[in-house]
Amino acid sequence: MGAADAALDTVATAAHLAGTAVSHLSMANVGGIISMILKLAQKARRNKKECVQLAGDVRMIQDLLSYLQCPEEKATREPLEGLVATLKDALELVKSYESGTMVGRVITANQQASKLADIQKRINFYLRILPLALISQIAKTIPRDRIPIGNAASQGPASVPPPPPTSRPVVPAKAAKDEITWAEVAAASTVTVDSTSPGGTVVYKATLRDGRNVAIKSFDGDEAAFRAELAVVSGLRHPHIVRLLCWWEGDGTRLLVYEYVGDGTLRDHLRRGDCASWSARTEVLLAAARAIEHVHCHAIVLGNVGSSNILLDATRKPRVSGFGASVVDAVGSRTGRLESAAGDVRGFGVVMLEVLTGREPVVRVWKAEKKGEVDVALASFALPSIEAGKLGDVLDRRPAAKPTPRQLKALKLVADMAARCVSPPSSQPGKGPTMSDVVARLKEAYDLMQR
Repeated sequence: MGAADAALDTVATAAHLAGTAVSHLSMANVGGIISMILKLAQKARRNKKECVQLAGDVRMIQDLLSYLQCPEEKATREPLEGLVATLKDALELVKSYESGTMVGRVITANQQASKLADIQKRINFYLRILPLALISQIAKTIPRDRIPIGNAASQGPASVPPPPPTSRPVVPAKAAKDEITWAEVAAASTVTVDSTSPGGTVVYKATLRDGRNVAIKSFDGDEAAFRAELAVVSGLRHPHIVRLLCWWEGDGTRLLVYEYVGDGTLRDHLRRGDCASWSARTEVLLAAARAIEHVHCHAIVLGNVGSSNILLDATRKPRVSGFGASVVDAVGSRTGRLESAAGDVRGFGVVMLEVLTGREPVVRVWKAEKKGEVDVALASFALPSIEAGKLGDVLDRRPAAKPTPRQLKALKLVADMAARCVSPPSSQPGKGPTMSDVVARLKEAYDLMQR
């Protein structure tokens, strides 16, 4: 018997146990769905490796279901319903392997592999949060204490509490209007993969039963990254910084739950030509700059400031995100903090250039000596025109074909500050600008546009 066949047998056994555990729930039978998947998978000549992975996942499902004493309770039933919905999607995908001609199946193989990978990530998510469905049972035997994670009055990032016992969740306190519990997270009605990073971190979008969306960031075994990010974000409270709602650490699972800001990134909007007016673009820059200034005031360096880490909500209000590369200034010296924060200032200078020009951080330009197009940094492309007083040569014309004199004056203020931010410190008298300097200049430009 091959590894794939053994995997299928393991899945079949676990599927039977899973179906028995939840058979009295008002949902499709888990065991039946998995059995149908297996029948089709046995006929497939591809994706055998995925079957082995599925076997391991179902073993974990089997273990988790064995602990469920009250599967009919809402906090237990609803996560299982979400898992069943994901398995149904997997079944439909496996069915598609049999449809069409052989040539058609070869052509669609890559697309199907991508869909299968997405479904596998969704299954993995439910495997992570199924332990959280035991909260209602745990709550009967332990006090549901809450651990504060800091507020806007904090004088620095809150210390990370020691790892809790694996049998109990840790749910931080929040403002009443943002109240959220792990029972609500575990009972999410839908869960989809929102993004992945090269380092393996996965961000899920989960819709709670009351319709609210949250972003769940999962750290696969990377305790250091989890605790570092928690140390940074737990002490930050600002209207333009993505908000941490709660977190979980236990049994090797580490999750951070953030507010979901779902209207795309600033870079997405610039690509589409959104933020139609110059006033709106400048307002976004000012709000984001204030958020980064707030971060620096807490002796924290973001490390990856960019338009792709500035999220916009439905009202185009920005939230600074991307704290995975952030560091806390351990020395705490003024000089050290300013030197390390200079990278954030340079990054934001590029963001300002993107907003002004509507271009990507790297642009393709024609080089006669190369007899073709080459990639150049946006700063190298835009700075010569800005420093020569010819901002109009590189200005994005989508917000206004011909800016008014007042708009042009304000945009020159933004451009001059952007040039200072991205220029080497050695080329500037004294020291380079801080985020407070950037905020002051953007406020001046924004006020000028409002007159």
